[in-house]
Amino acid sequence: MIKILVPFFLVLFLNNVSAEDLDGLERDLKILKSNLLLLSDKMVLTDGELVTLEHIDTLMPEVRRLVMSLSSEKLKYKAYLSEVETIRTKIVMNQSGSGFDLSGLNEKDFVELERLRVDRFKSTGFVFDKVSCPDDYSLEGWQKLSISKRRMHSIRCSIEAKKPELLEYYHKALKKMPGLEGELTINFVVDDRGSIHVKDHKSELPEPLVQSLINEFKTIKTPVLGLVVLNVEYTFRFLPEQA
Repeated sequence: MIKILVPFFLVLFLNNVSAEDLDGLERDLKILKSNLLLLSDKMVLTDGELVTLEHIDTLMPEVRRLVMSLSSEKLKYKAYLSEVETIRTKIVMNQSGSGFDLSGLNEKDFVELERLRVDRFKSTGFVFDKVSCPDDYSLEGWQKLSISKRRMHSIRCSIEAKKPELLEYYHKALKKMPGLEGELTINFVVDDRGSIHVKDHKSELPEPLVQSLINEFKTIKTPVLGLVVLNVEYTFRFLPEQA
C-alpha cells in the first residue's frame, strides 16, 4: 500500500534546521524511498500510481535542496537522498515504452501513439508541435526533421539555456583557484515528461564544485519528448577564458 506523503513541512525549515527537523527529514526520505520501491519493479503504472509519482516528483526538488544545504558531517541524509534518486531513475528506465509494443510501427503511427501518451498528462510544448528553440527553424522545417534529431535538439537547447547558471558556480570557484579548468561529463536519463535524472558523472574538477554543477543541472526541464526514455551523455568544458 502506498504511504501518505507528508514532507510539506520541509519548506518551513530551509533556513534553520533543528534536530527535530532532521528527524522529520529522515522520516520523509524513508517514506519517499518506500513509496518508490513499491513502483520500482512495475513496467506499467496505473493512473493512481502515476499521480503518486507526480506527487513525489513535485516534492523532490525541495527535499534535494534541503539535504544539499546540510553541513558535510550529515552525510547519511545525502546517502538517503542518493538511494531515493537511484530508485526513481530505475522507475524511469522501467517505463521506457510504457508497456506499448512499438515494433512494426511506421513513423506516422509512432507519432500519434506518442501524442496520445502526452495528452494523457495534459502536457504542453510537445516536441512534434513546437520548435524547442528557434535556430532559424520554421515549424514546417522542424517537423521534417527525424524524431531523434528533434529530441536531441530539444535537449541540447535546454542545456544551453542552463549554461549561464552553471558558469556562475565555475566563476566563483575560479576566483578562489585561479587557472582552474576541466571537464564534467554527465550521464543522464530524460523521462517521458521531460525531467532529467542523473545516473553518474566523471570530472577532474573539485568535488564541491562538481556537486553544485550537478545539482543545478538536475533542475533542467526539457520539452515533452514522447514515449521513449532517452539516455544521454553530455560534456561541459570549463576554461578560464569563459570568465
